[in-house]
Amino acid sequence: MKLSHRESLAVATAILFLARVFLDGADGSAPGGALGASPATSDASRIIKVYLQAGQSNADGRALTNGLPDSFLEPQADIPYYYYLTGSPANSDGTLGTLTTLRPGCSALGGGATFGPELTLGRTLADYFGKTNNVPSSNVTVAILKYAHGGTALYNAWRPNGNSTPSGEGVDYITFQRVAAAGLNRLAAAYPDAAIELGGMIWVQGETDIDLGTLASSMYGTNLVKFIKDVRLTYAARQPYGTNLPFFLSRISANQTVYSNPADPDHANYLLVRAGQEAAAAALPNVFMLDTDPPAFSMATPWSGPGLHYDTRGQQSLGTAFALAIIRALPPPRWNGIEQSAAGWRISFAGVTGASHTIERAPSVAGPWDLLMHVLVGSGGLVEFDDANPPSAGAFYRVSRP
Repeated sequence: MKLSHRESLAVATAILFLARVFLDGADGSAPGGALGASPATSDASRIIKVYLQAGQSNADGRALTNGLPDSFLEPQADIPYYYYLTGSPANSDGTLGTLTTLRPGCSALGGGATFGPELTLGRTLADYFGKTNNVPSSNVTVAILKYAHGGTALYNAWRPNGNSTPSGEGVDYITFQRVAAAGLNRLAAAYPDAAIELGGMIWVQGETDIDLGTLASSMYGTNLVKFIKDVRLTYAARQPYGTNLPFFLSRISANQTVYSNPADPDHANYLLVRAGQEAAAAALPNVFMLDTDPPAFSMATPWSGPGLHYDTRGQQSLGTAFALAIIRALPPPRWNGIEQSAAGWRISFAGVTGASHTIERAPSVAGPWDLLMHVLVGSGGLVEFDDANPPSAGAFYRVSRP
């Protein structure tokens, strides 16, 4: 066997890995170019991908359900949803929160007629893992876990202590951790045979740090870095990311005219918080900031002065943008190797759990590429695939995902 070529390329949105493999001709392998493949092996157990949602009022949701598409007005039965509203009583066992299915009306204000970014966040992610898979079925369930509290600041209420314990932390950060623990336990009980994965966290917050003045605003970036590190330490044992949990935040928007108007007395603090958000996103790996200045991230005023809370369109745009950012941030397939096996050539790679990956082969980098198999990567993340009838003249292989 000779390996003459091995490299990584980016083509469109798919990340590909390539390997050129030749047969020596004396190894008994079948010559010719006919396609042959044995099924790829991957742990196919059910996966629950959990996404955490936290922050203040725009994370909790102040957008009116009036104007939502009909598909969002009803519960989305395929998406588990665990949430807790501040001030609600604890459960009989002392835990906080309720397990239901994703739906509007689970926000602290609005009498059941408001929603946050969770609706389109969950739907977009569930559609990605469910509908983009070129396999007979998907074993993936997307779940949202939400706790947010309007009018709270990172400076105090969400203050981290820098380690994986809640000792001395802000009251809302402690509550969030209690809700998250209860939610993860309830999901594990509801899906006892599933692998529970923590896929990332979204954070919609910053307005109250602006309101608190120059000190809190100027410290926002430093405090956010500490918060992200603390979140990652708190959930370090959670697969698949551990201490590199993807973290997604939305920048304070120019559409929030209560702050962005240069004549407003808080405008200087608005600029400080925005700069702090950008600095935090640049300081740590796997942290992503949404630009919420475009018109689609629109504001309304049901509970406050002009330009503070996302309206019905704005919240839908926010949730969708978070979901697309999560999808774009998914890691590319990772090449593990190729070796000769009794069945031909064995290709091994690591991929995104719950996502469909396409395995292709070609006589040259330029193609043409022939489809060998679609495979849904299971909870272990590892795939082995045997090309049972590789061409003796040599071949390139690549793996991609949507």
